[in-house]
Amino acid sequence: MGEFLEGLTGLAAVICIFGVPWITYHQRKMLEIKLRMGQQGDQNVLAELQELKRQMTEMRDTTTRYDMSFDAALQRLESRVGNMEQRIRQIESDDNSVQANRS
Repeated sequence: MGEFLEGLTGLAAVICIFGVPWITYHQRKMLEIKLRMGQQGDQNVLAELQELKRQMTEMRDTTTRYDMSFDAALQRLESRVGNMEQRIRQIESDDNSVQANRS
């Protein structure tokens, strides 16, 4: 039994000598992997945020162009309506003058 304990003690010593560094090495590698994945995840989130910013800028530019186009069309329409109202007033004025001359 004494030899068994001595053998077990020797085995435990060998495991401690070689096992502890292997365990710490393994833990360090796992930590490095987790950190890399975390950084990669952060990079993915950052990339997605940048893409969203780009899309928002593009949408803002598009809506500004449509807004300016709509304003120009509205101004043209107001100008046409103004010209039509002026022509109608002129025609009505001419009609009133013709009727007044007939009387």
